[in-house]
Amino acid sequence: MALLVDQSCYSACELEAYAFSQVPGMIIVGQYPTAGVEAEVARGQFRLPESITLQVPTGRFTRPDGSIFLEGIGVEPTLRLPITEETVLSNEDPVLQAAEAAILE
Repeated sequence: MALLVDQSCYSACELEAYAFSQVPGMIIVGQYPTAGVEAEVARGQFRLPESITLQVPTGRFTRPDGSIFLEGIGVEPTLRLPITEETVLSNEDPVLQAAEAAILE
């Protein structure tokens, strides 16, 4: 199985990408890692005057050793495609094509 990621994957998407990355044999394919933006915001929802809302992180995910989980790092592709003139100007989806090729190998 292959999972496609890029820098637009953040928050819950990163949690899912990380979980799938732990599945044996999973191929994570992309030109970029996920965004590296993961924090708990449930207690950081505020309504301000004039219908303005504000959301701020109030918690963070940490590993048992105390290191920060995903923040600033994201989920790295195990199959990382280079950004080249060919991939940028392609009319196809080079990340999807790479994932398909990797699965069929």
